[in-house]
Amino acid sequence: MVRQADRTRQPIIRPSFVISGEGWTPDECSRLIGIAPDETGTRGERPAGKGMPFLDTRWEVRVEQRGHYIDGPVRALLDRVWDRRSEIEAFLDQTGASTYVYCAVSLFGEPAGYSLSAESIRRLAALRAEFSLDIVDYSES
Repeated sequence: MVRQADRTRQPIIRPSFVISGEGWTPDECSRLIGIAPDETGTRGERPAGKGMPFLDTRWEVRVEQRGHYIDGPVRALLDRVWDRRSEIEAFLDQTGASTYVYCAVSLFGEPAGYSLSAESIRRLAALRAEFSLDIVDYSES
């Protein structure tokens, strides 16, 4: 069993699956795909508490987990959308939108592993998703 003090030193891994583009609304995307998003934004609108307006329309689902390897949280995220991949593909074809997975990793003293399994890479490709990784080390803060 992991003690609470040890758990707070584990990395926080936050992958997000994002559909972005122009000429469609987040509500339209949700309706056609059949998944409720965790966050949306419409081109030109200002997000609450931020000064810059959205540069494009975006629809996003995300996962947050503590752990030492990014593949588990990325797989959990991909599982959220995988059964709707045909609807996502049709939406992308219809709107010209694009997809990406952005994975933010926050370190608090313990390391993380940054490799993805072949299955995760296969699913990213099937969803036409680019992948980016952002790592911030708070262990010295």
